[in-house]
Amino acid sequence: MNKKIIMNKNIINGMLFVAVAASGAANASIIKETVVDFSPPNNEAAYYGATNLTPNSDGTCPNNLCYSQNGMLVGVVRQPGADGAHLHRTGTASDRKMGYEADSTGYYIRTLDSTPFSLTSMLFDAKGSDANPNVTGTYFSTDAGANVPGTGGAKDYWEILGYSSALNLGLEAAPNNGPFKARQTVTNGFNGVVTLNKDFDNIGAFWIHYNGYQKVPTDGKAFNMNLDNVTVNVAAVAAVPVPAAVWMFLTGMMGLLSLGRKKATLAA
Repeated sequence: MNKKIIMNKNIINGMLFVAVAASGAANASIIKETVVDFSPPNNEAAYYGATNLTPNSDGTCPNNLCYSQNGMLVGVVRQPGADGAHLHRTGTASDRKMGYEADSTGYYIRTLDSTPFSLTSMLFDAKGSDANPNVTGTYFSTDAGANVPGTGGAKDYWEILGYSSALNLGLEAAPNNGPFKARQTVTNGFNGVVTLNKDFDNIGAFWIHYNGYQKVPTDGKAFNMNLDNVTVNVAAVAAVPVPAAVWMFLTGMMGLLSLGRKKATLAA
């Protein structure tokens, strides 16, 4: 066979391999599953960092007071004039959790590098207690030492909100919780695994707060919940799909190569 034809064949085969590989990469959507279980070194008693603000150059909170694990960053929503808003370390030394009470603006969680991710599930503990009396049914009171009727009503629930952007300024005052793309509610008093719906795929951040309280309460409202085992799937960066024009070009090149082979055969 003509050496020129062999060379052309090798070049075109290489181009086809690259094109097919790029096309396959474009279909990838998930590269790994990540769990935030707030395990040690979760050694701070409280975390005051606001994760919805413009981060430092390394992606961390502006004041470096957020919790970070497995590429995920956990903090609160910034509320001007309420710099004391924070999350609590809860649980035991061997099984840490992150607590949210009425002295906070809730959990705001994003990736350290602000890349999109999919939120799949979390362990959500909002059972009734002295710190969370607004439940339907009864709860055990450490003060009274007996079951106490809850005072919860139809408006006593939690909101989980997903946002397209990793950074969302001014959420504490945004009408209707700002431009969220996903929403799911959890009844106050629930204690178990929450599985998120498909709207939470490919989000930039999510925010959990008590219904009606985007800001720290000033009316004496009490609530409390503990978060654990937040499971996310981190979305891969999709490759650019191969344009149709490239496939047409490669098809034409293969046609020319075929024609060259026929000419070589006739010459022989």
